[in-house]
Amino acid sequence: MDKTGLYAVEQDSMKAIAMMSGAVFLLSAMDVAIKQLVEHYPSMQVVFIRCLVSAPLFAGWMLARNRQAFRVKYPADHLLRAVIGLIMLFGIGESFRELQLADAYAIFFAAPLLITLLSGPILGEKAGPFRLAAAAVGFIGVMVVLKPGMGSQLISYGSAMALLAVVAYAFMALLLRRMGHHDNTVAIAFWFTTLVGTGAGLFAIMTWVPLQWDHWM
Repeated sequence: MDKTGLYAVEQDSMKAIAMMSGAVFLLSAMDVAIKQLVEHYPSMQVVFIRCLVSAPLFAGWMLARNRQAFRVKYPADHLLRAVIGLIMLFGIGESFRELQLADAYAIFFAAPLLITLLSGPILGEKAGPFRLAAAAVGFIGVMVVLKPGMGSQLISYGSAMALLAVVAYAFMALLLRRMGHHDNTVAIAFWFTTLVGTGAGLFAIMTWVPLQWDHWM
């Protein structure tokens, strides 16, 4: 944190690429587990248990290293991101239940394209004409993925949920960019997991399905 009270954003392209690649690998592995679980349990129940397992790990890390890390500058931003995240995770769960994982991911490719288009008007980080053109072409590709196999139906329920998740993820990423200037990464992750888990738990109670022992792992 610098003298202005903001966390400095390190501009290290290679480190950022390496961390993003690792994150995408872990997210992909998690999505495989979610795909298997939503075939047996409601989406909100899967989200709740995901957060129930993760939140204590973050809390233990923060208590061991720096208890001040629980403090955040703008709690409203964390609450807003959690609401958007709950919508995103619900959309992901529903799309995984209805679509093959490869088809869902083909639609999810629209997320970075949407972030590219919105980063200029929302964050003031202009993408430039070449990146905007590439994003536009990418969106055309996503629309091609949506059309085959739908018959006379314009868009299926699973595809609609995937698109909902894409839009929610894009706004979450843009909000995270702003939050990263004020709060540390662990605090952002902890409060996201805790708030999303709380919201998901309230919805999950209404349609709770008893867990099977062979699904715990």
